[in-house]
Amino acid sequence: EILSKINYIIQPLYAMAYKSMDRFLDKKIIKLNLYGITTEHLSVDKIFQLDTSQPVYQKAVDQFKKLIQCNNVYDMLSCLVKTRHFILHDIKRYWDSYPTLHTNDLSMDSDQLISICSYVIIKAKVPHLNARIAYMNDFVDEHI
Repeated sequence: EILSKINYIIQPLYAMAYKSMDRFLDKKIIKLNLYGITTEHLSVDKIFQLDTSQPVYQKAVDQFKKLIQCNNVYDMLSCLVKTRHFILHDIKRYWDSYPTLHTNDLSMDSDQLISICSYVIIKAKVPHLNARIAYMNDFVDEHI
């Protein structure tokens, strides 16, 4: 409760401190969306690109957008964990329709996860992302 109240004071300060970095990132994200960025552009393996006839990883994108509504660092971390869950859920749901695929064929390394997360971040267009990351980095308990 107290963290939520403090958040309303501290987060705007972070937004001011990271204003130029956030402007730079926002411009890049806008350009990437205008160019029609895809998971393929980010070197995501074909097996994790899913069905491109519809928006891919949309549930993860929608979840990541909720970062804007988070009132404290724990809610922000929870949002990130849920975003990761939706990424993995979308992959599983897509490939469940292919029963001949062996589950060990779906092993994902960190490079793939980072590429997919980058795609989700670009599509979500969360404002003040650098400030939000710095805020989480400064206020998260190191044991989490």
